[in-house]
Amino acid sequence: MLVREIASMEAVHHKNIIRLFEVVETYSKLHLVLEFVNGGELYQKLTTEGKMKEQDAKLTFAQILSGVKHLHERNIIHRDIKAENVFCGPRGIVKLGDFGFSTRVTGGEELRTFCGSPPYAAPELFRDESYAGRPVDIWALGVLLFFMTTGHMPFPADSIGGLKRSILLGVITAPAHLSVPCRTLIRGILRQVPKDRFTLDQIASSDWMHGHPIGGGACERFVVTPTVGVPLESLAPEEKAARERLESLGITNSMLEHEMIQGARSPVIASYRIVVHRLQSISQLPPIQPPKPPKSKTCVIL
Repeated sequence: MLVREIASMEAVHHKNIIRLFEVVETYSKLHLVLEFVNGGELYQKLTTEGKMKEQDAKLTFAQILSGVKHLHERNIIHRDIKAENVFCGPRGIVKLGDFGFSTRVTGGEELRTFCGSPPYAAPELFRDESYAGRPVDIWALGVLLFFMTTGHMPFPADSIGGLKRSILLGVITAPAHLSVPCRTLIRGILRQVPKDRFTLDQIASSDWMHGHPIGGGACERFVVTPTVGVPLESLAPEEKAARERLESLGITNSMLEHEMIQGARSPVIASYRIVVHRLQSISQLPPIQPPKPPKSKTCVIL
């Protein structure tokens, strides 16, 4: 599983996907050095604070959708989308993580392994011997959206057998407090037949998602791999600053170029990725507001 996870994470670079910095291999174990997101799991947030307001859910769901679109454009199927694998950062940012069940597909290739959490499993996982990967991820997005906007799962059950029957039956009871566009979107995603299910583009263009575009989340390639063959002055500001900082630590440009092929298995490339990430994190912080001048305490005697 770790080999698949590493391969998937090395192939993606998106602001709503957890970044892989380094792979450290010992005789018996592989250790992944990952981006830390300090707000905890979306699952924890939902179970402690309850359902999200639809406006807040749109902002969160659009980011998750953007990350999944990035994966599917690279023929990567996550296969374990759930609230426990969405991590909350500062200023409303969320990131999709845990690529242990992810896999890469080619053309119309179908998959056969049952992966992920049963409450998020599409009906074809219980029904068919093989399945298309993208619709399975999309179904899980529908379950997640229902959970975010209602605070509970769409197919409640006391056992795995009961859950399977509920999912195959496909009856969804949407609470009255949900808006019509939200209910329409959920029902469009949670359709029994995979080919009838909304696509990512249809979800993005739905009435409920209006005003929340999902494009533009991909990071520049230099975030993962140093740029080579161009003058230092031509680099993006963050990469230029990272190169200069690494140079002060004894990591030269020639070392970076030599280690590029190793990717996350190189401590040199890992250092580069971490420095770039820190510089970008600092640049994205909101500006510090100057303190307000104190109110005058001068009193006037008339």
